[in-house]
Amino acid sequence: MSITSPWSLLSLVSIPKARQAVLGFRGKKQAVEMMPAMQATAQTNTIFGLSLSAGLLISCWF
Repeated sequence: MSITSPWSLLSLVSIPKARQAVLGFRGKKQAVEMMPAMQATAQTNTIFGLSLSAGLLISCWF
């Protein structure tokens, strides 16, 4: 834990959305069927990036 602060664990809030994205791809063959899963993937990346940035910013302040 000396590499990053415990605040970086804030990024774990993106796990439920990541799970939704993975489950959305299962059994799909056509691109049209995968569109909701692709959207969930983009949302996962956004949530992860914002929460990790917030955690690292908070660790710099405290």
